[in-house]
Amino acid sequence: MMERTKSLRQPFPVAHAVLACLMEGPGHGYRIRRRLDAAFADLWHIPTSQLYRVLERLESNGWAKRQVEREGQRPERTVYTISAQGQQEFWEWVDRPITRQLELVAAFWTKLYFLRRIAPSGVDAWLARQIEALRHRLSSREGIDATSDDQAFCSLVQAYRDSQLEAAIRWLKEQSGAGRFG
Repeated sequence: MMERTKSLRQPFPVAHAVLACLMEGPGHGYRIRRRLDAAFADLWHIPTSQLYRVLERLESNGWAKRQVEREGQRPERTVYTISAQGQQEFWEWVDRPITRQLELVAAFWTKLYFLRRIAPSGVDAWLARQIEALRHRLSSREGIDATSDDQAFCSLVQAYRDSQLEAAIRWLKEQSGAGRFG
């Protein structure tokens, strides 16, 4: 696996969502943008300038390849395809369970959306791993370090985090049991 840079580790998984679009087939920036907007407009938005920076970064990491194409009288456009390294990175990202609440907001939905499209037979096993990772995170939580002055506040934060994890686990189990993810 290629070493990740901080810029690829973010709560809103733009780079991996772009890789997922490329898993579905080659695309130019506008086409990728339309795919992302159609799927995630209610969750997050990627500015066009950021999308092109991500595409450049994916290419520089060796995860995508670009080719300039021209159709008739139309202007040239750059079409991106995913490389074997990019495919490997995508599947490693999908397989990494989400354990931070902030990542549950966007990364979970991004992974689920593309997994259902690209490998629907793997959804149930992926959900089971996700539930287990959240259970593990909940059971292995260490207390928040705090000075005695901050202890009451930190206890509130800890209780909130734990309740969010418990709610996420409960919801995932309920929805999975009802067959709503497949």
